[in-house]
Parts: sequence; C-alpha cells; structure tokens
Amino acid sequence: LVQTWKDDSSIFAHDGRLNTPYSDHLLGSKYCIHAKGFEVNTARVGDSLYYGCVPVILADQYDLPFMDILNWRAFSVVVTASDIPNLKKILQEISPQEYSVLQANVLKVRRHFQWH
Repeated sequence: LVQTWKDDSSIFAHDGRLNTPYSDHLLGSKYCIHAKGFEVNTARVGDSLYYGCVPVILADQYDLPFMDILNWRAFSVVVTASDIPNLKKILQEISPQEYSVLQANVLKVRRHFQWH
C-alpha cells in the first residue's frame, strides 16, 4: 500500500515512525485504512473511531469487535483483497451524503470502542 500511494498527495501512506502526532493524522483524515495482517488491529480501529475517521477494512475474512451486534457496513467501508487496486476509486465514488451517514454512524458507535 505504501509503495502504491507514497507519491499520491491525496493519500497519506506511511510505514515506520511518524514525525508528527498520530492523532493529528487521524483528525485530518476522512478515511483510515486498516489492512489485515494476522488480524485487523482492533486498537487502531478504535483510535480511528475515537477521532471520527471512517475505518476502511482491507480483508477478505475478518472478525471485528461486536460483529454480532453492530452493523459494520453502516460506519465503515469493507474492501476485499481483490479490490485493493481499486481502493482509491471505491472511496472517491462514495458520495458526500453517503460519507456523512458513515461518519455520523462512527460518532454513534465510537463509545463502544473506548477502553478505560
């Protein structure tokens, strides 16, 4: 992902340490991408939700928190591995109205992801 979008000014893709606060990047982002490694990192998803960022889940098979009670498609975008090359197009095709609904739902569900 970093190699694909490292020179694209509309997408902030990085690996390694950040030179600026992590929270600044989340606050300034509409979408936060979560690629599946061994699992979709739940803490990072929670961080995205906390800062109002719509999570984009990149995975074919995934086990997300509260899947049995929360409709993840109401507040996130799920993209299969085969669609990753089309990710930017998929996100660009989400209308401002659809995005507003996703983000409003993020704000409704984010309390479920706060660990104290």
